[in-house]
This record gives sequence, C-alpha cells and structure tokens, in this order.
Amino acid sequence: MTVPEWYVAGWSVVRSWLSRSLRGDIGRRGEKAAADYLRKQGYRVMARNIRARWGEIDIVALAPDGHTVVVVEVKSRDLSVKPAEKVPVAPNGSATGESGAEGNGEVDSPAPGILPEWHVNRDKQRKLSGLAATMARRLGWSDRPMRFDVIGVDWLTAGRPRVRHYVGAFESTL
Repeated sequence: MTVPEWYVAGWSVVRSWLSRSLRGDIGRRGEKAAADYLRKQGYRVMARNIRARWGEIDIVALAPDGHTVVVVEVKSRDLSVKPAEKVPVAPNGSATGESGAEGNGEVDSPAPGILPEWHVNRDKQRKLSGLAATMARRLGWSDRPMRFDVIGVDWLTAGRPRVRHYVGAFESTL
C-alpha cells in the first residue's frame, strides 16, 4: 500500500510543530528551575517573561543585597544521561551552582558539547541591555545598580535540573 503524499507532508508539519512545542516546554521548565534556584539563593524574583516588540527578558530579580536589579537570561537543554565529563565554562564568568566548582574553569556536564548559556552572544547581550534600559526607565529604576546574569539549565532524564549561574556574565553594551 502506498502512503499518500499529503499524508507524509502532513506528518512533517506535525513533527516540526511538536519539536517547537517541546523546545518551548523545555524553556519554560528551565525558567521555572532558574527562578526557584534564585529564590533559594536569596534573590527576590520580581517578574518573569517581560515582553517588548523586540525581545523578552526571562527573569528580573532583586539581588540578596536588596538594591541591585538583576536581569537574568535563561538557556536550557534536554539531555540524556551520559557519563559525566569536564567541559570548560564560558570565558566571561565562572560557573557556580549545584554542579559547578567555582573558579576552576570547568563544569561537570553529563554530555560533551556546547553549553546552552554560550548562546548568549553579543547580539543577545545588546538586545538585553536595551530591554533592561527601557524597563529601568519605565519603572523608575534608573538610579539602581543593574547586573546581567546568565543561568544555564540541563534537564537530565531523572527529571532534576542541573543549574549553572554566571553572576555578572556581561556588562551593558549601551
């Protein structure tokens, strides 16, 4: 029996949609895990998913000092359990958190390759800086110190996230 062409084409659309849906779910789960992690570290999460025409800020938090506004970009990935090996941290910050050894230049990772937080490139940093400046003006926070952190989240098959927190990952580009 021959499968109709429209049927095959239809499944490719479904697979594509499903892939995007699951990727979005991983992102939402990662943002929740990051917010939970920040709360445990003494941060006060002020807002999540602040949207503007040109982008989105994942998390805005108040640092444990009670004064510094922290703009957090969260990057997540879903992993199968594989033997742990060392991968270098991003050159712009040392990793801290549940899995990292602060300052040693390496992080335990269940899979080799590029960490999701490495995708916060110059363009993304510029976009986040602009969004944060606009947010600060609108909320009257221009007089407060502002910091940009990046959190990477790996989802293991056991369902427990592995979190890496890069404090002061980059400076504002504005």
